Amino acid sequence: MFKLVKPTTLAVSLIFGLVFFFSRCINGSSFKSKDVRGPEYAGSQACVSCHKNIFSSWSHTAHFRTSGLVTALPANWITQKTFVFNDSVRLVVEKMDSVTSQAEYVNGHAVLSRPFHVVIGSGDKAASFGYWQNGNPYQLPLTYFTAIHGWANSPGFPSEEPYFYRPILARCFECHASFAKESAGEAKGLGTLQLDSASIVYGIDCERCHGPATNHVRYHLQNPSEKASKYIAAWNALSREQRLDACAVCHSGNDIALQYPTFGFKPGDTLANYYFPFSSSATESDVHGKQMQLLAASRCFQVSKTLECNTCHQLHQTSEQNTSVLSAPCINCHGGASHINCPVAAKLSPPLKNNCIDCHMPYLPSKKINIQAETRQSARDYLLRTHRIAVYPEASQQILMQQKN
Repeated sequence: MFKLVKPTTLAVSLIFGLVFFFSRCINGSSFKSKDVRGPEYAGSQACVSCHKNIFSSWSHTAHFRTSGLVTALPANWITQKTFVFNDSVRLVVEKMDSVTSQAEYVNGHAVLSRPFHVVIGSGDKAASFGYWQNGNPYQLPLTYFTAIHGWANSPGFPSEEPYFYRPILARCFECHASFAKESAGEAKGLGTLQLDSASIVYGIDCERCHGPATNHVRYHLQNPSEKASKYIAAWNALSREQRLDACAVCHSGNDIALQYPTFGFKPGDTLANYYFPFSSSATESDVHGKQMQLLAASRCFQVSKTLECNTCHQLHQTSEQNTSVLSAPCINCHGGASHINCPVAAKLSPPLKNNCIDCHMPYLPSKKINIQAETRQSARDYLLRTHRIAVYPEASQQILMQQKN
C-alpha cells in the first residue's frame, strides 16, 4: 500500500514548472505540418497565434488577395452584365440557380456557359477568372477592370468571338500564388500539363516571403519567452540585394526565360539561379510586371545604397496611395541644400508642392495590356504607375495645368 506524502512548497513549484516545461515541449515537438508543400512548411495559419495583428493587416493586401477560390462576386459586378462582340454575339455575366457564370449568347440563344471557380488578381486594378475542367484551369474570356467599373475582353484574347479554352499554367501561379503542383498526365486534347487543384496555395502567404516555417513554429512553441526570431528569414536580416531578389521573383515580368520554377525560391536565394539574365532597359520594360527593371534603370536607384522596394511600400499593409506620403522618401533625399531642388515644385502650392510622384513616377499605359472596348471600335489605356524614376515633361505640364485650375 502506497503512503501519500504532502508535498512541500518547493516540490509543488518544481512539479508545476516541469509540467509547464514539458507541455510546451510537447506542443512544439508534436506540431505536424499539413501543408501541401511538405513538412518544412507550416502554413500561414500557424503564424496567426503569435502574429495576429500582422496577419490581419497582411490579409487585406493585394499580395494576399492576388488569387483565390471564388465564393461570391461583388453584387455590382453581376446581374446581366453584358459585353457585346458584334450584332449577334455577346457575353453575359449572370447568376442562375446560385451559380455565377460567363455565358455566350448567339442571336439571343445561350450556347456555352462556364462558372467562376478561380480569381487571378486582387481586383484593385483588375481581376481575371478561371474555371476547372479536365484537371486544368482555363481563363474566362471577360476580365473585370476597376478603371471602367466593368467587364472587357481578357488581355490577349481574340477580338472576333469569345474564347473559353486558354489554359492557366503553373507559370501564372508562380506570381499569383504561393504554390501549385503539376500532376501526371495531360489535359485532354490541349497538350498542357494538368495542375493538381488540391495543391494550390492561393495568394502570397507568409512563407513565400519568409521561407519555410515549421522549425520556427516548433522552436517558439517550445521557447515562448524567446523574442528573437529563430529559423525564419527575417526581412531586416537579409541584404539589400537579397530583399530586391525576393521582390523581383514576381515583379520582373512573366516573359523571362526560367531555369527552374520559382516556387523553389526562398528568401536569401540568388534570383539569377532561377532566371536567365534579363535586361534592365527601361525601353524594353512594361509598366505591368517589370517594376524591378524600371527601378533598376532609375538614376536614383543606381547612385543610392539604400533605395529599394520597401522604401516606399509597407509590406504588411495595403499600399499607401497618398502622393505626399509616397513622396516623403524623395524629399528626404532631395530636399536638402546640397541638392538641386525641383524647378517645378517652386511654382506649386501645397499639396502639389509635395507631390514628386505624379511628375517623376507618373501613370503610364501598358504596352502589354489595354482595356478592349466592345465591338472592337477602340481600346482604353491600362494605366499603371511606372517604377522608373525620371523626368517626364508631359507629366510635369499636367501638374502645372492642374495648378492653374
